[in-house]
Amino acid sequence: MTLYINCPDDGTISFWKKVSSEQNYDFLKFYINGTLKDQWSGTQDVWQQVTYTTQAGNNSFKWEYSKDYTTAQGQDCAWIDDIILPIRGEIPGTPVIVMETEDIDFGTILLGDTAQVPVTINNDGDAVLIGTMHTTAPFHIIDGGGNEVESVNLIIQPGSFVQFDVRYAPTQAGSSTGDLLVNTDDPENSIIILSLSGTAQPVSNDDSVITVITELQGNFPNPFNPTTSINYSLKEAGPVRIEIYNLKGQLVKTLVNEIKNAGNHNVIWNGQDAQGRAVSSGIYLYRMEAGNYRHSQKMIMMK
Repeated sequence: MTLYINCPDDGTISFWKKVSSEQNYDFLKFYINGTLKDQWSGTQDVWQQVTYTTQAGNNSFKWEYSKDYTTAQGQDCAWIDDIILPIRGEIPGTPVIVMETEDIDFGTILLGDTAQVPVTINNDGDAVLIGTMHTTAPFHIIDGGGNEVESVNLIIQPGSFVQFDVRYAPTQAGSSTGDLLVNTDDPENSIIILSLSGTAQPVSNDDSVITVITELQGNFPNPFNPTTSINYSLKEAGPVRIEIYNLKGQLVKTLVNEIKNAGNHNVIWNGQDAQGRAVSSGIYLYRMEAGNYRHSQKMIMMK
């Protein structure tokens, strides 16, 4: 990719880059006016910003992915983003991260079950927010493909947001603690750390009775925007219905209407009605029916 820019003054060009290639053989290369300024190869898991000086006048800026055509490693590609060009009067802007800062307690679950909570990251600034989110087992981040991963890259446009589910998936009984580390280029709030905790309860092989009860346990976060996780448990397998109502008693959306196994469960509501339209701010009721069990609770959508 090549850009041709008439720069009125001396200045700088900067951009964010990431590579995943064969070390020392396949390169992302950057040229200014045909002169190689830098090149990168190997596996780079996080985005990095680089800056180079420019001169007034006509300039060409070229990004090239160069291969040796013998061996491929990694994803065999490179990425660039958020290019800031040396143009007079340009105001690059500033990314501003806004997210829930409460620590997350997944509570107690049976060993072999999982629990998850949505985490929303907003960019209230006027520049692209770039960074990473990281945690460690038994806590995982659910990426866009539904995979359990320990790190994801963040690229959030101004005035937009992204959402990931954070999952607790214990492999042994007992209590677990960890951190959710969010590292971005927000100059005022570059690092946010949320504490994670949860407890896995073993199931005795000598006891065929499941220790959980049928219960609508609540939602987190509350208040929320735009997504919340509703937790519930079942003493025994059977049909379950969970529905969202407004304060007029009108059905907004049915979240669950199927047979579920005994144990702990959760369901995510994305703040949309049955037609996929975003609901307005306010108080909503969510109701669970399972056998003879009936219970409702309140939650608040706050925009």
